[in-house]
Amino acid sequence: MKLLELINEKRERDRRQKRLDTVRNIALGSVVGMIAGIMLAPKSGKETRQDIVQKTKEIKENTKNTIKDSIGTVKEVEEKVKERVKEFKDRDMFEIDIENEEPIEDPIEDLVEEE
Repeated sequence: MKLLELINEKRERDRRQKRLDTVRNIALGSVVGMIAGIMLAPKSGKETRQDIVQKTKEIKENTKNTIKDSIGTVKEVEEKVKERVKEFKDRDMFEIDIENEEPIEDPIEDLVEEE
């Protein structure tokens, strides 16, 4: 049952990563589009520079907020992982290589080898 939960958690992490990648790509595309729009707008050079400075400040603030949110999410995931690892250790369960989804150490094989 716990292995299934680990697999589901890995899938959920993958989904979150895909969402973050999508958000990042949308933000990058928006920034590029905004810069192109500012550069091609029929304004004086001084007005365009002021717009660029203002938009840069907005982007900087948005980036700071996004990073803070991401750090919070990473810390939450870290705590969950630590709890799960402790739970596995407390139960003397075998280790699992999540990438390969295969047991690294099988206690049953160890018992058979000892006999």
